[in-house]
Amino acid sequence: DEILNNNEDITYYDRSRDIYDDCVEYICSEFEESSLYLPAKVNSVLEYGRPTKGAALALVARVRLIHASDLFNGGRSARTYFGSWTRKTDGKHYIQQTYDPKRWAVAAAAAKRVMELQQDGLPMYRLHTVEADEKTRPLPINVNDPDFHKPFPEGAAGIDPFHSYLDMFNGETVMNINPEFIWARSSSQVTNYTKHSFPVANGGWNGMCVTQKVVDAYEMVDGRTINTASDEYPYDETGFTNERKELYREYYLNTNVYNMYVNREARFYASVGFSEGFWLMGSTSDNTQKNLTVTYYNDSPNGKSGAPNPDDHPITGYVLRKYVNPIDAWAGTAARRIDKPFPIIRYAEILLSYAEALNQIEGESFTVEVDGQSQTFTRDISEIKKAINQVRYRAGLPGMQDADLADATAVMNRIKKERMVEFLYENRRYFDVRRWGDYEASESEPIKGMNTAGTRDTYYQRVVPTSYRITNRVVNRKMIFLPIPKAEMLRLPSFDQNPGW
Repeated sequence: DEILNNNEDITYYDRSRDIYDDCVEYICSEFEESSLYLPAKVNSVLEYGRPTKGAALALVARVRLIHASDLFNGGRSARTYFGSWTRKTDGKHYIQQTYDPKRWAVAAAAAKRVMELQQDGLPMYRLHTVEADEKTRPLPINVNDPDFHKPFPEGAAGIDPFHSYLDMFNGETVMNINPEFIWARSSSQVTNYTKHSFPVANGGWNGMCVTQKVVDAYEMVDGRTINTASDEYPYDETGFTNERKELYREYYLNTNVYNMYVNREARFYASVGFSEGFWLMGSTSDNTQKNLTVTYYNDSPNGKSGAPNPDDHPITGYVLRKYVNPIDAWAGTAARRIDKPFPIIRYAEILLSYAEALNQIEGESFTVEVDGQSQTFTRDISEIKKAINQVRYRAGLPGMQDADLADATAVMNRIKKERMVEFLYENRRYFDVRRWGDYEASESEPIKGMNTAGTRDTYYQRVVPTSYRITNRVVNRKMIFLPIPKAEMLRLPSFDQNPGW
């Protein structure tokens, strides 16, 4: 760290870049120091969004996990992406090319410290839950997890998984008392952006899409995948529902819903809007603008040819509903929207990061100093299971068992999928696929959705949309780090450009 004068000749500012590892250590040291002076909690609504001690330490945990990941820790992708990126002043690699397994223990320690924060003898953070009521969907009956029917957090009983998840994002839970939000902020942009999800029929733009890949990643209600669905809760890509059900309080599964969307986990219904979906829009008193069944077929009012603007249709046939409150409406008398928070970092991320870090510690143990105390970390299956299963139980899903945790690669793949659905539209996936080294493989997959160019008879089939928004997409490894502006590079001859630019 160096403090520079601000009135010197341009040559005074010319200097070489620091390597990535040094930047990580500096960032973490700054967060560590700030945590000593930040308040434990911000309880006032007016001050909500200001960082706390927990926020600083949680960001240390996030940075440490990134630092341990394949792209930045001498793994295959570190060598592939950054093998030739060296500092011209001394030839040193900007990104370490030798794997350091201890970094995973450091990441685990950083996450565990957040998990152990307390206030008044109680945990500072925990997963957000809403108690079950008479309208809560019953837990599945065919689950082998012996702990599944225990009260949360030891099992999935006693909570409503749909509202435990959704109410964090749609403004239903008062944000400054949500125990899961380690750092979040209230923003009119979140509320206003829901217009991109809303149907044209209610003043929206139908444009904030979800891909078929994400839809397929959501599990069945009993924790099976769509490819291993059970007889009790089958998955079917033929036929439609023949009755209307209130799956959860204020969430209805309509008649004529495609069977692909039946028997899915709670987070699916909380997050994804699909054709024949029911939208309450409860704030408006205009009966023509509320309680709408929305379809995205080509010839429907919200479809490709039915919308007034040809761009106002979901090109994948799915929209994001995660931030939509049943009261929200964009058209009609007295239409209004509930204020909503955006989670910068929440406790579920800490749990899954802890599980990931422990899972990657293979073959040996590592001792790490945390706040003057020595802690030893190994690939502890019981700890991994406890962390992952809290997130799964909150979603109403069975937990992972010891047999599921035997293979570290298989567990890592489960964690990747869990993070994809749990943090949908929370600004995590972009960075996750890069740190894992999955960027090119993942982003090169064709984006798929339903056939929005078809009528109802041909709509329900997986296709690659032809929209220019998809066909013009660029996937290039140099996009891992975006370029430093040329004007700045000309001012600093000793400063190296990002690789590929």
